[in-house]
Amino acid sequence: MGRLDIPLLEIVKYDEPVSSISKDLTYECKHKASTSPKGILRFLMKWTPKAHPQIKKIEYNSIIDSPNVTYHKNLAIKVATILKKDYQHKESQGLYHVPEFQDSHIVEGRYDKYSLDQKIGEGAYAVVNKAFCYKTNKPVAIKEMKTNVSEENYDKIRREIQILFIVDFENCVSMLDNVETKDSIFIIMEFISGGDLLDAIVSQGRFTEPQTKRVLMDVLLGLTYLHNTGIVHRDIKPENILHDLEKGIWKIADFGSAVLCTQNGCELTGFEGTLQYMAPEVFLSERYSMAIDIWSMGVLCYVTLSGYFPWQGQTDAEIQESITSHEPIIFYSPEFDTISNDAKEYMKRLLESDPTKRCNILTAKSDHWITHSV
Repeated sequence: MGRLDIPLLEIVKYDEPVSSISKDLTYECKHKASTSPKGILRFLMKWTPKAHPQIKKIEYNSIIDSPNVTYHKNLAIKVATILKKDYQHKESQGLYHVPEFQDSHIVEGRYDKYSLDQKIGEGAYAVVNKAFCYKTNKPVAIKEMKTNVSEENYDKIRREIQILFIVDFENCVSMLDNVETKDSIFIIMEFISGGDLLDAIVSQGRFTEPQTKRVLMDVLLGLTYLHNTGIVHRDIKPENILHDLEKGIWKIADFGSAVLCTQNGCELTGFEGTLQYMAPEVFLSERYSMAIDIWSMGVLCYVTLSGYFPWQGQTDAEIQESITSHEPIIFYSPEFDTISNDAKEYMKRLLESDPTKRCNILTAKSDHWITHSV
């Protein structure tokens, strides 16, 4: 749900559910007017998908002096009311989408309600398998991540699941469920049948302008939704753009590098993403913004139209130097000989080195070149 500010109470500790097994919100609070370290009050709020949070249990810290039980129960009811109003407001704004939880589909690491078909992807700490649901015979994608990873990677897994609980948009891949066992965390997602954009580019060589505009518009629609929801993807690239043949649209996938902005703004840190698609400010500044996704869209456009990167260099250091050089983008021959000037100017606006001058998501989506004959 997201941590809340509760009047008269200072949040001492907050834990949020990240799986279908753990569905409770835990708040440890103390009254703001109290200067004593005593008086810790713990609220354990039961989180029911598609319903309002209800108070499950109230526990009083043993060091509380003569706790007024009636007062604390009334206070807990007020907290529940705040949570309920916050949920209703954000649900009406499309900020929450919590799928219905089913009984555990995965027990002790076994896929007891799915028939595994084949491995379709693998990353540094995750494997993605195609599977079929025994009950519906429909395909799904199951992402398995081991829990015996570094604390940093485990935090990323938790963050990815929290973001996937929120994401609910046609141009973004949806999570159907998630289950955590002793050894693994499983994310069950919709299966997208048409493969990724990289495979399509490799197969075709390069896309025509109309084909590229169709891809970009779908991705920009998804990216607009994410940015409006406060989510920065941080790893937009062809491998993470999937083709839904059934619906005839392209979808953004893989939220492993994504981050949810705070209410105080969106100043991000951290070296996340894929080198060739990273914006220069990721290398040069301590903080960056949502504008990094726009830069990645510029690289995506260049690669889709030509089959090549706009950067020179063979090593990571040489590629990074090329990205941060502020040199004009070169449109090589013969790949760009037949590409329109409007397309080239569009890429220049996306690949503006200064993030404050780079076009924003609305400008990128409404540009004459991309809207013409899409």
